[in-house]
Amino acid sequence: MAVRGTMSDLIGNVRTMIGDPSGGGQVFTDQAIQDVLDANREPQRYLILSGLFSYLPGGQAALFEFEARDVFGQIMRNWENDTTLVDAQFNALTPSAREDVNGHWTTASSQLNGVMATGKVYDVNTAAYQLLMMWIGIVKLAEYDMNVDGNDLKRSQKIKTLSDLAKQYGDSGRSGMVIMRRNDVC
Repeated sequence: MAVRGTMSDLIGNVRTMIGDPSGGGQVFTDQAIQDVLDANREPQRYLILSGLFSYLPGGQAALFEFEARDVFGQIMRNWENDTTLVDAQFNALTPSAREDVNGHWTTASSQLNGVMATGKVYDVNTAAYQLLMMWIGIVKLAEYDMNVDGNDLKRSQKIKTLSDLAKQYGDSGRSGMVIMRRNDVC
């Protein structure tokens, strides 16, 4: 499967998180990163977005800006750049501004009856953790400590650094969260 253009922001963010810039010397291809991200995605269907009220001259309330929030009120970030929006009657909306990675969209006209989003949210911390663990495996198989003319060359420092970074992302990923779904509602 080819790398989707809608994944470029997320792939770039993960590359930055794990210290693997694209280009010469990169450890992972964009396809490999996308595959790990895809294994850590949560599809969203008609998620009701939170509106950010603004007021027009004369004090009339308006809703132009919307953001995705989870059941705990936290902003849901790291959406793929193909998120679609609909109004309360399921009419398609074209955002006038979109920040999919930040879970924030702006409409050209006020939507007082609400807006829903359909798309995919990614757990980039868990993806970064998994990629770093893969990288550690690559280093363990290809590199080793040695002594050359009395000089110690310690490649194991690289493994320690990658392990420390992986632990940081592993502790902040979804690994400890339980996702509960009700099957008695649509």
